[in-house]
Amino acid sequence: MKNLPTSTTLSVNTQKSSKGFTLISLLLFRKRSCKGFTLIELLVAISIVAILSTIGMVVYGGVQARSRDAKRSGDLTAIADALEGNKQAGSIFYTALAGANFAGGSIPSDPRSPLTQKYCMWGETDVPPVPGIAKPTSANVNWTTCAITGSSPEYTAVIGDGVPVTATKVTSFTICAKLEAVTGGVECRSSRL
Repeated sequence: MKNLPTSTTLSVNTQKSSKGFTLISLLLFRKRSCKGFTLIELLVAISIVAILSTIGMVVYGGVQARSRDAKRSGDLTAIADALEGNKQAGSIFYTALAGANFAGGSIPSDPRSPLTQKYCMWGETDVPPVPGIAKPTSANVNWTTCAITGSSPEYTAVIGDGVPVTATKVTSFTICAKLEAVTGGVECRSSRL
């Protein structure tokens, strides 16, 4: 025969059932033969962790790309300022860049892949100076050699020591970098005329 509950046990059970059914009461007061987690509980926990880590990776990757784009923007400004600062007083020609023109002691390069993506400079040698080339699209520029299709600037160079070559007599410039966070994005700085 089964053991019949005593009156005190009945009153406790009555109080528990009067609170209604909740998931917490089911988990806390259920009887299990062994201690541990069920397969369903483990799958739910693993799924939640996987979803959160996927969201975190996507957000983190976007933040890094925007950070590198911000550095590119700052680098272009520093290069343009150095070119303008090197220009001789009363002259219309730009002189060559050197690492000493920058706070870090070297000419800035692309933060992600300096071997495959370069900062590019296109210049004009017209006297009097004319505005530089129009802002190129990402698709018509080879970002390793700075060759540009559909346009023929008088001077093309990868930003580095000795650019622009003084003998070319560059009178106006456009320097650009390919952006990462914006599909097909290009950011440029031009000479002050």
